[in-house]
Parts: sequence; C-alpha cells; structure tokens
Amino acid sequence: MSRVADSVIHDLGYQRYSGPRLGRRYAIRSLYWHSLRGAFGLGRGFKAKIFPWSLIAIFMLVAILVITGVALAGERLMSYAQFNDTLSVLTVLFVASVASEIISKDLGPGVLSLYFARPLRRGDYVAAKFAAVVSAIMLLLGVPQLLMFAGISFALDDGIQGVGREAGKLVAGLAHASIHAAVIGSIGALAASLCRRRVFAAIAVVGAFLVPTPIAGILSISQGALGQLSSLASPLNALARLQLALFSHSTDADSYVWCYIVGVVAMAVCATVGLLLRYRRVEA
Repeated sequence: MSRVADSVIHDLGYQRYSGPRLGRRYAIRSLYWHSLRGAFGLGRGFKAKIFPWSLIAIFMLVAILVITGVALAGERLMSYAQFNDTLSVLTVLFVASVASEIISKDLGPGVLSLYFARPLRRGDYVAAKFAAVVSAIMLLLGVPQLLMFAGISFALDDGIQGVGREAGKLVAGLAHASIHAAVIGSIGALAASLCRRRVFAAIAVVGAFLVPTPIAGILSISQGALGQLSSLASPLNALARLQLALFSHSTDADSYVWCYIVGVVAMAVCATVGLLLRYRRVEA
C-alpha cells in the first residue's frame, strides 16, 4: 500500500500529433522515393554508392563507344534494343544489389511492423518497392540510350529525317528496356523477398537468372518446337529472343513471337503475384 502511495507520475512532455494527416498516398510516394534513392546509394555512405555508380559508369561508357563508332567509322556497334540484351548480366547484378538493399533489409526484426503501423497496406508496400526497382532499372538502361540518341543525332548527315528515324529506334529501345525492367525487376524482387539476409538475397537474385541459362542451352539442342522455345526456360534468353523477333525482325524468331510475348508477360505477372503473396504471409 505504501508503494502505491509513494508512486509518482512524471510528465515527460509527450503530446499528441496535431499536424496534418498526409495519408496513405503520401506514405506510398515517400516509400517509393526513399527506396529509389536507396537503390543508387543516395543518402547513405560512400561505400553504398561504389557498386551502383560503377555499373552506371560502365553503361555510360558503352553508350559513348557506340557514339564514337558512328561518328568516326559510320558503324553502329549495337542498336538501342541490343544494348539492353548485351548488358543484361550487368543489369542482373545491379538488381541483386538494389533488391537486397531496399527489399531484403526490411525483413529484419520489427522493420515491417513500423511500416504497417502507418496508413500503409501490404499491397501498398509491395507496389512502392516494385515500382522503385523497376524505375531504377529504367534509369540504368534508359539514360545511356538517351545519351546514345543525342550523340548519334549530332553525327548524322541527313538532317531532320535522320533524327526522326533515329528517334523511332530509340523508342523501340526504350520499349524493350521497359520489358527488361518489368521482368528482371519482378523476378529479382521476388527472389530478394525470400531471404532475410542481404548476402543471401543477392545470391538468390543472381541464381534466379543465371541458373536457368545452361538449362535453356541444353534444351536448344532439341529439334522442332522444343528447340525453338527453349529460350523460355531462361528469363534473359527469352528477353533476347523477344528482342530479335520484335525489334531486329529475325525470321528465325518471328514464327514463335507470340509464344515469347506470352511467356515473357507470364514471367512478370507470376513473379509479381508471387511477391504479393509473399508479403501477405510474411510476419510484420
């Protein structure tokens, strides 16, 4: 009884928040922007910037080499669409770094519970993170292509008509880059969400793309439709075959173009649905 009588309530000065309630949309935008900045190491230490910006430097260097080839020798080393496929392995490494940073790290103890304590649903969280990964890939692939377009346009001799044709090629390249971003981003995000430790998440992302590649190579030896559709066993091979059919007009790939369109769309949709299901079951 004496303990109750001697107890004291201390006023620590805590007050209820009386400012504006910015709501769910603001939370989604803030999470998206924070995640996109984190993908490039912005707002973090110098070490966090080394890997993503080194890859960006490589992509920009390749774009400069393409411009130099057109300006000096009149020869194009690769098209805009081929740029995406040529550097696809580096894109996977970039996604492994990005997804492990902005997705896997949040699976640590108590982190998700802080997010979901706000007016933010699990689907909102997935949408913001997925959009950040896809946007990061689009910036990685799109900005060098815009540099290529600017440099090649200045090197052309046929004026406005040549620039117009070049713009059409750029649109095709950016369209293929968006397909790359959707497929690689969705699969990479799903793989990263399955691991709570960043190192294992990065390994899982790389494995999701590189392990199926030799399987597709073995299947390609087969005759008939199985050999023609073998690239569907590997996301990177499927994207390359789709590029050949849609943007390079390869007669070998044209006959199965719809199969590759359906296959690539199915990869992105299944990975996105899997990501949503993963966060419905993950403990907050």
